[in-house]
Amino acid sequence: MKRSYYIAAVMCVVLGAGSAVFAALTAVQEQTAAGLIKDFGAKEFATRQAAVEKLIELGPDVVPLVRKTLADTTDAEVKLRCQMALKGVADKFGTGDAGRKPEAKAAVNFGASKITLEAKEEPLGEVMEKFADLSGNQAVDVADDLRDKPVTVSVKDLGYWQALDKACGAAGLMYSPDFNTGKLKVQEAEKADNLNGYSEAVVVKMDQGTESRSFRLAKAPKNAAGAARGGSTIFYQMSYFWEDRLSPLTTEVELTKAMTPDGKNLVPEDQMTVVRSFGPRAGGMRPQTVSAGTTQLNIPQVPDGVTKLAEISGIVRLEFGDGQKEVSMNDALSAVDKPITLGDWTVTVKGSEKTAGAVTVRMEVKHGEKLAWLPAAWQTGEYGFYLVSEDGVRYRSNGAGGGMGVRGGRGGGRRNGPGGGGGAGPGAGFAPGGGQRAGGFAPGGGAAPNDAAGAPDEEGKYSIRFMRLGDVQGAWSLLLVLPDHYEMHEYPFTIKDVPRP
Repeated sequence: MKRSYYIAAVMCVVLGAGSAVFAALTAVQEQTAAGLIKDFGAKEFATRQAAVEKLIELGPDVVPLVRKTLADTTDAEVKLRCQMALKGVADKFGTGDAGRKPEAKAAVNFGASKITLEAKEEPLGEVMEKFADLSGNQAVDVADDLRDKPVTVSVKDLGYWQALDKACGAAGLMYSPDFNTGKLKVQEAEKADNLNGYSEAVVVKMDQGTESRSFRLAKAPKNAAGAARGGSTIFYQMSYFWEDRLSPLTTEVELTKAMTPDGKNLVPEDQMTVVRSFGPRAGGMRPQTVSAGTTQLNIPQVPDGVTKLAEISGIVRLEFGDGQKEVSMNDALSAVDKPITLGDWTVTVKGSEKTAGAVTVRMEVKHGEKLAWLPAAWQTGEYGFYLVSEDGVRYRSNGAGGGMGVRGGRGGGRRNGPGGGGGAGPGAGFAPGGGQRAGGFAPGGGAAPNDAAGAPDEEGKYSIRFMRLGDVQGAWSLLLVLPDHYEMHEYPFTIKDVPRP
């Protein structure tokens, strides 16, 4: 198979040719490394990829040989593989121009992966594999009947999503989530306008819009503030995607603007914010769920003269965490008004009730002096509340697992989150303010429990349920497992010139 050569720029900083000091390879090591570098030019993608991975495992001492190959070769594919190997050594061993630093940790790039790629009539399957090589994301799945579809694409230092959209558009394709595999997949697409909002490592896409009109309604009471009085209602459905190399604990989408051409904002004050959390992250690995979500915008009483929206804007928030720390309260089932303090946060146990094989713990959560929603990162994967028996057995709260839901309108303001960055609301869905639950659904389409981590009666007041405990006797502890480090990153987006459906 003839390969199309291309020159690639790798996302992360590659080891330079500075004054680093490396040990000399033994004769056997040098022979092994040289053989792997030779495989960089193999016809088979799997062979080329395996050679990079094996070379990285040999450690920092291969760097001089790889650098020499990078400087000497004229083969663009070999150059790419050399860059990938240098990047991989830097990421794995923290080695830079100052020499070996095994303790160093590669910084996470929360911005966009940059893609530089020249492909002319190249098989789609190979193009998608090169996107994965250059970005660190999973390869987009390509069905067997599309793998050999020829693609021509030319991009230079372009963000991952813009580049991927350009490649898919050139082939008459689109990508979408596949919840069975946890990846994205490409499929044939109808020719249509692409309404996208790009924001570094995130893209928001307009999927569809519908319009309905009411012709006859009961007259609203005079004291019903903001009651709908008929007219047209527009509903927009949007998907959002983030680079899966980032592996956030939770995501949140807040829609802030739906601007008419004359400058009127049509986003309702009670517009809900979509919150999505993920399932278990065993061993700290990335969650086995696709890197995508959906959000909706419902605009009532749209003026008849409006033929399009000048823009729809909002913010996608990704919350990240790693590591683990624990705080506990002894004899929690006998506690009344007993607090756990975590920096600016205070969780106070107000009491508990036992039933057959189950315990419900009532608690109050404050951030500073104000009642606050529990950050979603406290309830995701292995993080969250546990009851611990006298013999040390841990029982997870009934809210384990992932889900999606909605929370408060814009009138309620943002909930403060950990680290001052703004925390997401609870992972299992509910509509705050009115106390009405909107029990979300798990990423795979299955139902998530309405009681996940305890649905609050009002902001900051929770009932956490633990089930299948057997006979609860003695002094049990309440344990809260948290990420050792977590932070929120915001990605503002704007989709322009959105037509009325």
